[in-house]
Amino acid sequence: MSSQITGRIATIQKEKGLGVIAAPDVEDHVFFLEDLKRCDERLIVVGARVRFKSFPPSKEGLSPIARGLELETDEASPGVPQENTPSEDGQNSSNVPICVSTAFMAAAKTTHSEEFEAAVFSLLRMLGIHYVLRFPAKGQAGKSDGFFMVQGLAVIYGCTFQPNFLSGEWGDKTDQISNYVGTLLRGYVELRQAIRMRAEFFDTKKQVWIITRKESGTFQEINGIPIKQIDVADIGRLIQKRLEADCSYKEQQLADDLIALGNLPLKTHG
Repeated sequence: MSSQITGRIATIQKEKGLGVIAAPDVEDHVFFLEDLKRCDERLIVVGARVRFKSFPPSKEGLSPIARGLELETDEASPGVPQENTPSEDGQNSSNVPICVSTAFMAAAKTTHSEEFEAAVFSLLRMLGIHYVLRFPAKGQAGKSDGFFMVQGLAVIYGCTFQPNFLSGEWGDKTDQISNYVGTLLRGYVELRQAIRMRAEFFDTKKQVWIITRKESGTFQEINGIPIKQIDVADIGRLIQKRLEADCSYKEQQLADDLIALGNLPLKTHG
């Protein structure tokens, strides 16, 4: 009998009745919404923590399957809206949709890299970026965690919550950053899974992001490409800005805000 694994819901496709769970140290698992039909639908959101058992796929090359799912609740019952509860920095999040607050809590508190990556991907989707790819963790050492494109902006990003990744020149991200820049200069990315996807971005503004939990800023520029450290909290603030904006806030405004994010130089690299 398979032992239980704990992970977080990374994506949900309600029209297909399935989703994907990201968990530390294992492959992403496919799950079926019917396995959660007895749960409150409000709690079945991207970022929610679940326990499950792993079963092999029906065909070779497909993702393993999660069965026997059980929803977990983090501290303060993150899946349930709290009445006018201020956060530690004094901000009131009672008007933030459950899926946003749950994903943001996962990004802010998790100690597992794959959960952090899944939460970041979810926040980018919630921001309204339609063309965003998350690359599979398996075989990704030294490669990017994801890519997104909006209007005239193309960004390759990596995720880390290690506080010292900028120690030395770029710490443990030196080779990764070099790879990211090379891919941007090449002008396309490919994602090869069940369906091969290729994104081309020859005539766009290009940026490299290291998404983390430290202040946003630019720490280098290579061949005209800014290398930025982006605080995941700033992505959350952009989500809030877009939710509170009127209909005049369109995709070009989002692109402009993303281009401007972290434009100031970092004071230190430590």
